[in-house]
Order: sequence, then C-alpha cells, then structure tokens
Amino acid sequence: MAERTIPVATFNTVAVIDSNVALECLALEQLPWDELDPVGPMVVLLTPTVLEEVDGMKHHARLAEHARRFNRLVSPAAVSGKSVVVR
Repeated sequence: MAERTIPVATFNTVAVIDSNVALECLALEQLPWDELDPVGPMVVLLTPTVLEEVDGMKHHARLAEHARRFNRLVSPAAVSGKSVVVR
C-alpha cells in the first residue's frame, strides 16, 4: 500500500484526538472547533488505535451510541482513504 501524506502546511491547525473525544464528548460535528481555531481550516487526525478503541465500544452499555455514531461518520474515510468533512 502506498504511503499517503497530508499537506499539513495548508491547514492552520492540525489536531490529533484520542478515543475519549469520540466516546465521552458531543458528536464531532457539535464540538466547538472554532475555539481551537476560529479562522481555519483545520484537520483532525485519527490514529488506528483510536479507531480500534472506539470500534471496541460499539456494544458497551453506556458508550455504544457514541461509538456507533463515530463509526458512521468516519467509516467512509476508513473505506475510501479520503477525508470526511465534519463541519
């Protein structure tokens, strides 16, 4: 598989989130991203570990709804390798 690069110089902010953001916070599209960068654009990176941790919670009593919502949002990117616009 060819290695892909992200043109980080084209973004004002590059953020990497952990699984707690996906599981314990509001939906990604509802988070106050403009507090991190009011001008934009910004890119949020997801590591394979985060994807695995969130996916592992899709049957958890309290976190299943959050995990499934997150998976529905990012699954097109996981399949195609293309980015997903959150907001």
